[in-house]
Amino acid sequence: MMITGLTADSFFTQLTLLIFAIFFVSGIMIGYSRTWHLLETNNGLTEQQQNAIRLGLPLVVWLLGGVLCLAGLFSSANTHMYTSIGVFLIAFPILDTQLKTPGYLARCAVLFIVWEVGHIQNLFSVQNILVSLGLLGLFYLIRTHKMAVRYRFWTCMAAGLYVALGFWLTYPGIPITDINLWFSIGLYMVMTAITCGYWIIQKSQDMVSPKNKGDQDITPTTLYASYERDVNSLFDANRGSKTSMTIAIIDIDRFTDINDRFGRRGANAILADFEALLQQVLQQYSTAYHLFRSGGEEFNAIFTNATPVDTAPILLDCWDTVRTHEFYYQEHEVDLTISVGVTAVQTVDESVEDTYKRATKSLNQSKRVGRDAITVEGVDQHARRATNWYPTYRYFVQPIVNASQSDHPLLLNEMLLREFDRNRWRLPESFEIPVTTQISLIKQVLNHNDCRGVNINLTAKQFSDPEIAKALVHFKKHEPRIDEFVVEIMDAPTSEIVENISHIYAAGGIKLYLDDVGSDNSYELVLDMFKYIDGIKFAIQNLRKTNAPDQLLERIGFWKNIANQNNLEFVLEGVETNDESQYSVDHYGIFRQQGYYFAKPSLPEEESVK
Repeated sequence: MMITGLTADSFFTQLTLLIFAIFFVSGIMIGYSRTWHLLETNNGLTEQQQNAIRLGLPLVVWLLGGVLCLAGLFSSANTHMYTSIGVFLIAFPILDTQLKTPGYLARCAVLFIVWEVGHIQNLFSVQNILVSLGLLGLFYLIRTHKMAVRYRFWTCMAAGLYVALGFWLTYPGIPITDINLWFSIGLYMVMTAITCGYWIIQKSQDMVSPKNKGDQDITPTTLYASYERDVNSLFDANRGSKTSMTIAIIDIDRFTDINDRFGRRGANAILADFEALLQQVLQQYSTAYHLFRSGGEEFNAIFTNATPVDTAPILLDCWDTVRTHEFYYQEHEVDLTISVGVTAVQTVDESVEDTYKRATKSLNQSKRVGRDAITVEGVDQHARRATNWYPTYRYFVQPIVNASQSDHPLLLNEMLLREFDRNRWRLPESFEIPVTTQISLIKQVLNHNDCRGVNINLTAKQFSDPEIAKALVHFKKHEPRIDEFVVEIMDAPTSEIVENISHIYAAGGIKLYLDDVGSDNSYELVLDMFKYIDGIKFAIQNLRKTNAPDQLLERIGFWKNIANQNNLEFVLEGVETNDESQYSVDHYGIFRQQGYYFAKPSLPEEESVK
């Protein structure tokens, strides 16, 4: 095979342009990555600044990439180089971290459109259709395995190679022997290699804290000295205020094996990643805390103004999040579990050492029962059975789906509280559990289920509490896995309370639904609340026994009209057959539906939608 258009002059001209192009794109990519990194670290940015970066940054590179692609279409010189750079600038933001579904789909859509416009002359050729389908498959793989693609060099290069080869080998009007085609592919791969390498280096720097970089050592003695000073101050302040304080010692199980496997530098990197994960979990709760590394693989979480029972859901969340998190070092996946010892400061404690010794004794008990456990005040509470520490609650999930589409895509998961009692799951006697427990249970669902829509229920008493509202808003702000958050009011409080509390939820991007309209919550009772809420739910199952089918349809139509008149979302609950579902879609336009026809409530790891 002979390469056409290859002369000494053209080769060195292309090589010079290639070098300039690489420096140009590298500067853009580094600036983009550093700015986006501010979102990843949440380094003191306001919500407005975060939104500006999320929206503005990709728009800038899309605009620049689009201009270069247009230049490639209409320019007579260097068209392929312009196009290759343009496609790369549009493609690499797909690997941005902490993307919600709309942001990711927008990135995929822009690249797909640019791809098809570039192939407009052979849009419906077999080659382009097959490669385009492969591109859609690549989008799915990146969405489900983004961290593995972004931070594994050869995986990232493989994804870039598919885009480069797929785009250029099917590009109309350019033979495979043309030197410009291979320069374009080479340029794309060099830019991909630089970008992947930069991301991996940046990740490594994040994982190793400044105190642990290079060969500088922090000994257990210096770490403990710093920890002791701070903890003594907290202890003295607690004794003066007469409030509760809880100490939890968190130790990574079998960390010696990790040290032996990866060496000191690798162990430090994993420790830094572990600490960042703990911070991320703890920040999602409004309970005041202080996290210290007291030496080696041991961390200490101190909760002020909180008892061990208050901290129970938080520590269970830490336990579950660590177990389900994918830790990596140099492309090797590392599984971690933790053992925890918990105690509260007691009036007989003369110094923090008395408290710390008791927490250490509980930690040792967790180790003795087989690790991967939590011990409170000397009583082991393995997190998977946790029977004596606080009641065993779980959120079961039932999907709210889009019934207008044949595959019933999942919109939200309603989270239904259950309590394990006498060897089976049952409805709890009281639904008024602490908000920290609710957040911990939501996190358990997110750890075991991919749905990014959350719908929880609050009683009138819970909804009326502004501190619960603030805690849920705080949680949503710090939980990137939630795209849509709905609070469902089970029994309506007064309209004055709804008006006052709704502002807190609205400011935090949380929707409000009224449940059981037309049955538990009558029209007269909720009439004045419509302007403060976002949706209503009508439960067929509450009225089946007392209403004939025609009466049910009349009631459904009445409440759907109310929703339309007040611009409210409408959810039909209790759908049990295909006929009910289809009739509601065809005659009333009700596409948000929920019921046994689609799925019964189940544990999140067992969810299956019909």
